[in-house]
Amino acid sequence: MIGCFFESRLGLSAAFHLALSKQSVLYIDLDSAYHLAEDPIIGGMYYDENKKGLIKISNQLGHGADVKEDLLENKQHVTIK
Repeated sequence: MIGCFFESRLGLSAAFHLALSKQSVLYIDLDSAYHLAEDPIIGGMYYDENKKGLIKISNQLGHGADVKEDLLENKQHVTIK
């Protein structure tokens, strides 16, 4: 099993890639991005709301996630709901 605590989709994208690469990972719990008041990430894994939150991965190179620099410029912390 691979789980999470309060990671953004940046960390979750890396964890999802790891889970997909290992046959021994039978369960994943990567929903911590739902608890962020603002999503500071562009690309990467995402939740398909039409399929009850099924996790999907982008077609970008690597883990496909990047930080929204403009969102973080004025922030000293990220608020968790």
